[in-house]
Amino acid sequence: MKQAVEFRKLREFGEIIGDTFLFIKQNFKPLFKCIIYLCGIFILAGLASTLVQQLQMSKDMSDPMSIAKVYGNSPFSMFYRYGLQYVFIILFFVLIYTSLYTTVMSYISLYISKGNTPPSVTEVWAYYKYYFLRVMGSGFVINIMLTLLILFCLSPGFIFWPAFILGFFLCMILCCYVLPAYTLFFP
Repeated sequence: MKQAVEFRKLREFGEIIGDTFLFIKQNFKPLFKCIIYLCGIFILAGLASTLVQQLQMSKDMSDPMSIAKVYGNSPFSMFYRYGLQYVFIILFFVLIYTSLYTTVMSYISLYISKGNTPPSVTEVWAYYKYYFLRVMGSGFVINIMLTLLILFCLSPGFIFWPAFILGFFLCMILCCYVLPAYTLFFP
């Protein structure tokens, strides 16, 4: 009988890496089944949008005057041509990241609460539905804070850069890692 990974114990750095790979090895099939079921549509949509953008760009690079024919010689012609495609790519990759993060954290939370037994996809789906928009919202708030911090750093100069970066990292650690993990492990 294989030994299940115990989550709540102190480890050295080498043990952390070893136990991470042990957990993935023991739970590869159920974990990646959850990832495929819950994140697959976002992964496929991200791949499709990236493929469309790359094919369009390679077609335009073979005939560089095609953009000028349609959009003129405006400095924004490349933005007009590829702007919406890049927005979709960014949107899908944010959804992929959020979906992967939520799926794995939900899986681990259920794994711990069930006594180190792998949860089913339906159990992970229940957690996923509850936490997906919360994780997405916290990521959105962090991006707004990052944008504001960058604007504040550029406007008064680079004198206050260390203070703003420290504030950003503290907020990012609190919002991204501590609060979602706390609510997942202690509902």
